[in-house]
Amino acid sequence: MKISTFKWLFKQALLNIYRNTTSSVSSVVTFLLALFILELSFILLWNIKDNSIDFKPEVQVFLQDNIRTENKTKIYDDIKKLNGVTNVSFQNKKYVLAYLKRHLGNDFKSTSFKESYIVKIKGTNHISLITSKIKIIKGIAEVDESRDIKSELSSIIRLLQYLGTPIFIIFSAISLFLINNTIKLSIYLRLEEIKTMKLIGATEFFIIYPLVLQGILLGLLGSSLSLLISFLLYNFIYKKIAYYSVDIFLKLISPYSIIADISFEFILCGIIIGAVTSIFSAKNLIK
Repeated sequence: MKISTFKWLFKQALLNIYRNTTSSVSSVVTFLLALFILELSFILLWNIKDNSIDFKPEVQVFLQDNIRTENKTKIYDDIKKLNGVTNVSFQNKKYVLAYLKRHLGNDFKSTSFKESYIVKIKGTNHISLITSKIKIIKGIAEVDESRDIKSELSSIIRLLQYLGTPIFIIFSAISLFLINNTIKLSIYLRLEEIKTMKLIGATEFFIIYPLVLQGILLGLLGSSLSLLISFLLYNFIYKKIAYYSVDIFLKLISPYSIIADISFEFILCGIIIGAVTSIFSAKNLIK
């Protein structure tokens, strides 16, 4: 194909989008919403299936400032001996702050966090008793008792581990159906124009190609906007989680990493869906 021919066809595709603003906007919004739902379900599924995520019952035990090393060791031993405690891990203040500053900037000051122990517990029925015993240990500043939130999260996570993949497949099918119907409608609105082009001797190629380019452009725009919104929303949630549970935050995949990994696939998905649905819809109308 000559460059001049491609330029003309590309110009026709842009004109089609401009002349049919309502249907074009509708197509972009459909792409955006459909892919946005897919992206969110994919991001959630990816985080859930990541091996580092573990929502077993736990409490976070914050230590007093300037506590001596030998006292830290004694606190560790005292907690470890408690009936129902399965694991105790130290959360270093410097490591946490370095991680937060690397991912969130300088919003968090060094005084915002204390060193702590993450205490894994055998079951939720042990939490109240263990928490009360930990509170009386000398050198403890605070015990995080956000167990209700973590218990709810644990239930949701277990449910999504079973339903995540089927939900993703269902959303994919619904998205394809919606996008296909929207593209069909946008082409159907140009049916009279297509008939006129056939009457004056335009080849099938010259009729279909601008419509395919139109579908590609709409798919590209819709998928790009959906990725941007997915990133902004996930980034907002990601930062908010840091205020409520640093332990959970440290286990999540960073927004920049996950968006970088899925951007190409979802943009390509938008382009392919736009092109394929346009080809089939246009050919059916021409017949």
